[in-house]
Amino acid sequence: MANADQLLAQLLDLSQHLYALASRGEWDEVVKLEGERRELIQACFTPDASFEDPQATVQQIQKIMDIDARVMELGGKARTEAAQALSDIQRGRQAVSAYDKAGR
Repeated sequence: MANADQLLAQLLDLSQHLYALASRGEWDEVVKLEGERRELIQACFTPDASFEDPQATVQQIQKIMDIDARVMELGGKARTEAAQALSDIQRGRQAVSAYDKAGR
C-alpha cells in the first residue's frame, strides 16, 4: 500500500488534472474523476496516516484547497452560463408561442 505522502502527491496531481478539465469545460469528466478523488482523500487521511514532512504536507494540502476553490469558481461560472442559456431558450419559446398565437 502506498504511504500517506505518496497518496497526497497523487491527490495533488489528480486535483490539478481536475482543474485542467474544468478549465476546458469538461464537466462530465470532472464528475467522473471526483469519485476517484474522494476515495483517494479517504485513503490518504486515515487515523493512522503518517507524513514524513509536516510542513510539506501542509503546503500540499493548501495547494489542493486552492485548486478546489478555483474549480468551484469555474463551476459557479459554468452554472450561471447554463442558467442564462436555459433562460434564453425559454424566452425564445415564449416568443415563438406569442407569434404563433398572434398569427391565428
